[in-house]
Amino acid sequence: MKKVLFTAAILCSALLLSCGSTKTNSSAKNAVSGGITKLNGSWELSYIAGNDVAILYTSKKPFIHFDIAKEMVNGNSGCNNFTGNLYADDHKMDFTKPMAMTRMACMGEGENIFIQALQKVSSYSISNGNTLNLISNADSIVMRLSKK
Repeated sequence: MKKVLFTAAILCSALLLSCGSTKTNSSAKNAVSGGITKLNGSWELSYIAGNDVAILYTSKKPFIHFDIAKEMVNGNSGCNNFTGNLYADDHKMDFTKPMAMTRMACMGEGENIFIQALQKVSSYSISNGNTLNLISNADSIVMRLSKK
């Protein structure tokens, strides 16, 4: 009987601990208080540091779609689709967490350059309501996207 009670107590403890840690992102909770709501919607790549967007992406430009209410992000790398949880607040952003991604064969280096640039992003700013600047830890703009 003591084993059953002990096992039940461990399971209840694990359940209670897991309820408090469903997501580490807090974007939707912060949405009312600030700038994160301005992220909502789709953004198309217009600049990527050190590269020419027109040459890298001849058939399809990458885009990112933010759904603040659902705390989700999805988009296209110029070749493959991706989706995952949104980890952002009013100024910070993190794309280093795992995301689901399709795996079609892609021509050129565009997708790799886009994904590597996303992983460098640590913060963001929005200019004129229609330009999203993704910024690295070194405070340099890694990518710039335009509101679609």
